[in-house]
Amino acid sequence: MDPTVTGQQQHRGEPRGVAEVVLSLEAARAADPIGVCAALMETMAVLSPAVVRRDLLQAAGQAGTLLGRGRRVDAAMVDQAVDRLNERSLLCVGLDGQAITVPGLAAEVVRDGLARRGRLAAACGAAAAALEASAGALGTAPDQGAVRELLGQVTALLATAGAAAPDAAPDAGEELVGLVLRLRLLAADHLAALGDSAPLVIAAGEPLLAELERVLGPGHLDTQNARNALAAAYHTAGRIAEAIPLLQQSLAAQVELLGPDFPGALALRNNLASAYRATGRPAEAIPLFEDNVAACERLLGAEHPKTVASRHKLALTRQEAEQAAPRR
Repeated sequence: MDPTVTGQQQHRGEPRGVAEVVLSLEAARAADPIGVCAALMETMAVLSPAVVRRDLLQAAGQAGTLLGRGRRVDAAMVDQAVDRLNERSLLCVGLDGQAITVPGLAAEVVRDGLARRGRLAAACGAAAAALEASAGALGTAPDQGAVRELLGQVTALLATAGAAAPDAAPDAGEELVGLVLRLRLLAADHLAALGDSAPLVIAAGEPLLAELERVLGPGHLDTQNARNALAAAYHTAGRIAEAIPLLQQSLAAQVELLGPDFPGALALRNNLASAYRATGRPAEAIPLFEDNVAACERLLGAEHPKTVASRHKLALTRQEAEQAAPRR
């Protein structure tokens, strides 16, 4: 059995209705004048109902995002607040001590209260800042469980932020949209780094790319990174034809921004040409490989290994084009 479920038996009984939840929240706030309990409940209420890790909440306290305005809370104070809320049945602590969940009714009451006070967007922003710090701490080789948990948190926060943004002040709403976009991009990057999650990368990457193109424009670096990650996922999933228009767009943007000899442009030309070859279009790959050979000779010399490899690919592609040409 999942320990995050069995751990819910540790608290003293579920609140039976909205009135009891409200009374429990008021009692927790009254016993905590600093406001750590209230801040924890607000953060938990806008994140995934499945589970939130204790270390994420501790990191948010230490980073100053839990209470806001840079007010730091040490891990011990966060732990004390979690224990108080667990005793009042407002949070549920798993048997491992790390997995924390919030009962659905309690989360709903907190979100409704935030919305009435016009603070739902602010709570989403604080949670987004905490997740951003947590995502950055995953490093370059995150484990699968941590990445998928991050994706679940970002997905839940996206839904809550979508409800909060229309009621936020214009500046706050724009800042929240930017924060959530960065989080979605971080989650997609980490998913892509796993190398075994192409369907998830595609599911997350398609709507993310559309949003980045709308908000930041097709030539923005973040948009290009998302486009390249989605193209790579299509390739991994065997959907190479769907990768081609993305690679075409990325190559055009890269050349316009940094020039035809920039390393990124060489890599994109190689990827696009390889995609043409894989989909039976060698004639369209030839000029791309020709450009890469010329660029490598200018930049690296005629005998450099990359130049030799590009020349070999060009020769193979010309043979494929000749074989594919109709016989007269």
